[in-house]
Amino acid sequence: MRPTPGPTDHQLLLDLLPRVSRTFAMGIRLLPPDLSHAVSTAYLLCRIADTIEDDASLSAGVKRDLLLEFSGWLDGRDHDSSRLVGQFSASAGDDAALVRVTGMVLHDFAGLPDATQAAIRPPVEEMCRGMAGFVARESAEGLPPQPRDLEDLESYCWYVAGTVGWMLTDLFRQAGIPWGDTQYVRMRALSRGFGLGLQLTNVIRDMGEDHRRGATYVPEDLCARLDCTVWELFTPGREAVTDTVIATLTDRAMVHLRAARDYSVLLPRRRLRIRLFCLVPLFLAVGTLRRIRQKGTYRGGWVRIKLTRPVVRLTVVLAALVAPSNTMIRLAFRWLSPAESTGATGGAA
Repeated sequence: MRPTPGPTDHQLLLDLLPRVSRTFAMGIRLLPPDLSHAVSTAYLLCRIADTIEDDASLSAGVKRDLLLEFSGWLDGRDHDSSRLVGQFSASAGDDAALVRVTGMVLHDFAGLPDATQAAIRPPVEEMCRGMAGFVARESAEGLPPQPRDLEDLESYCWYVAGTVGWMLTDLFRQAGIPWGDTQYVRMRALSRGFGLGLQLTNVIRDMGEDHRRGATYVPEDLCARLDCTVWELFTPGREAVTDTVIATLTDRAMVHLRAARDYSVLLPRRRLRIRLFCLVPLFLAVGTLRRIRQKGTYRGGWVRIKLTRPVVRLTVVLAALVAPSNTMIRLAFRWLSPAESTGATGGAA
C-alpha cells in the first residue's frame, strides 16, 4: 500500500524549498498545484544528491557509496537512511538540514501517483550514478576533477542538472500537455539545453570562488589552447586570457539557453503558468551572463555576480508580460542576452 504523506511532509516542502533555493521556490509557486507538489518533491530529491556530491568533508569513496545507495531508495519501499543522515548530523546549513530529513522526502515521493514516480525516478537515478562516476575522479582533498575538455564539462553538467529537463518534460506531459510522439521527442531534445545552459551559467558565475578554494571546472584543453594553466586565470597580466575563457564558456552556455528559449515558446500558450516556470530561470540566466560579460568581474579580484532582489522581481514581471507571445519572448531573450564574442558558435539569437 502506498504511504499517505502527512502534514509534516507538506510542511517540509513549504519550509525547506526557499531555504535551499529561493529562486526555485519562487518558480514552484508559479505552477499549478498538482505539478507544484510533484516538482517540489523531485527537486528536493535532486538537492539531496547534489548536497552529497558537494560536501567537501566526505571522501570520494563515501560520496560514491552514498549516492549509489540513495539512488536505490526510490522504489517506494521503506529504507534505512540513518547512515546518510549520520554523515550530516553535525553539519550546519540548510542543505545539511534537508539531508537530515531524507526519510520524510522519500515518504512524500512514495505518496505520489505511480506515473509521477515513474517520471521522476529514472532521471534522479541517472543523476546519482553520473555524480558517483565523477566523484571517483576527485582529488584526495575532495576537490572536483578539472574537466578534460568542453565535452567532459557538459557531461558533468548533464548529470548534475541536464537530466532534470527530461524529468520536467515527462511531468508536463502528464499534466495534460497534448504532445504527440514526434513533438514529445523534440521537446525532450530541447529540454537538454535547459539543464546544460543553467548549469554552465552557474559554473561561469562561480569560477572565481572555485578558483580561490583550489577547484575549477574550466576545461584543460581550453586553457592549453591559450598557452596557460587554469591557475593563471584571475591573475595580473592574464586579463585577456581570462576574458577569452569567460567569453568561450558564455557563448557555449548561450547555445544551450537558445534551445531552452525554443523549448519555452513551444509550450502551449494556454499553459501560461508552465511557460512562466520555464521563462523565469531562463531570463535570470541570460541576464546573469550579460552582467558577467559587462562587468569584467575578475578585475581587481573576482566578485560573484548575484542579481539583486529588485532585478529578480523585474525579471519575473518581464517574463509575465511576454509569456503569452512567442515574438515577445524572443525579443525579451535577445534584449537580456550578452553580446556574442568574435567567433561565437551556435547561431544567431
